Amino acid sequence: MANTKKKKSTSKRKSTTTRKSSTTKKKTTTKPSGVSSTKKSTTTKKKTTSTKNKKSTASIEQALVETEVTRKIDAVKDEVELPKKKAQTREISKNKNVANKVVQEEKFTGVKTAQKQIKGKRKNKENLITLIKSHPFLQKLSRLKRKIKIYGITSVIPKKYLIVSSFLILFMIVIPIAVYFYQEPGIKIDLTSVQEDIDTLKTLSLNLDNIDEIVNNQNYFNTMKNYDRYDFDSVFKLNSDYVSDFVIKYSESKKQLLFIIKPTNNNYDNVISTMNAFLKENKINVTPFDYDGYIIYIKSKSKESDTLVKSKIMQSTINVFDLLLDLKKDDISSTLNIPSNLYTEAVIKVARLKSDTTGYAIIKPSSLHAKNKIMSLMNDYYKSLEDKWKDDSDNLELIKNRYFEEYDGYLIYIVSNNNKLVMELIKSK
Repeated sequence: MANTKKKKSTSKRKSTTTRKSSTTKKKTTTKPSGVSSTKKSTTTKKKTTSTKNKKSTASIEQALVETEVTRKIDAVKDEVELPKKKAQTREISKNKNVANKVVQEEKFTGVKTAQKQIKGKRKNKENLITLIKSHPFLQKLSRLKRKIKIYGITSVIPKKYLIVSSFLILFMIVIPIAVYFYQEPGIKIDLTSVQEDIDTLKTLSLNLDNIDEIVNNQNYFNTMKNYDRYDFDSVFKLNSDYVSDFVIKYSESKKQLLFIIKPTNNNYDNVISTMNAFLKENKINVTPFDYDGYIIYIKSKSKESDTLVKSKIMQSTINVFDLLLDLKKDDISSTLNIPSNLYTEAVIKVARLKSDTTGYAIIKPSSLHAKNKIMSLMNDYYKSLEDKWKDDSDNLELIKNRYFEEYDGYLIYIVSNNNKLVMELIKSK
């Protein structure tokens, strides 16, 4: 009875395959074989019963194991809740713009053509680079570079040659740069003493302001009339364009005269021919002479007095410079655009009156670089004065005839009535 109950319980839990296998075994064991069939059937029944018992026990154990594993998996699921996968959302574009331009097919064709041209140029460039790289000299150079990179520069250039070349480079580059930005002081000029002597310097030159004193204070002439430019054409038939500066005194009754005329450029002969024609017409015999750029005619009371008047005129002196204004550092910077860091010392004086243009500058540059800069700025300054005096022939001539010399590290500029005399004075100090 116990065996039958076990069979029932196991048969319920057994699978379909177990049932099938048991039925097949029964069939094979119950074949008719005569007398001994009863015995065989009895033994067969015993064997199947024991086999069934064993299988039922194994299936029970397996079911228990599966149940336990299932229970543990459920427990783990309860303890650890995996995060749910987020639902994928798709953003909807809020752009409400409506295309109002239609791209023509021609534009795409132009773009393709441009792309082809760019590709062609790029290919040509690559071919050129390849050709250059394949040059034997460049290949050799690249090998040398690799060798230097691996073994050092001494593997290509011996150490002794490297040291010698370094000294040569130092000599050829560093030293000229040092000389360019630094200059030895050299000889120092006493600028205080020089400017005192220069400012009062006089030169032998015809001074028209002294003519009236010569004529009036000495008993050389009788009373004579002074003539001005508007009388030139009517009295002397002289074109006023021929004359730059003048003093003309004439006595028609006494046939006495003093003509001091400075011709304009290229009009020397015109003045001579015009005045000689006037003298010939009035039957006055006078021989002119030249002095300091002037044509001079003298006819006084006697020949002795003519000689004395000539001597007085030739002893006339003028100041080399007009009334001058001394420029300080700020004035030099504003007037000449020369900052104080470009020079170590300087004396610069310009004409005080706006109608004059004489002056001088003695500047000691702080370096070779500063010297070049100062020379450039001074040239600009004098160019501006030329533009200023383009309608004044006397001042323009003074500016164009200015003197420049670099003397013992000093830059010297002179605009005066006797530049040579001023330079001799500076060199004597």
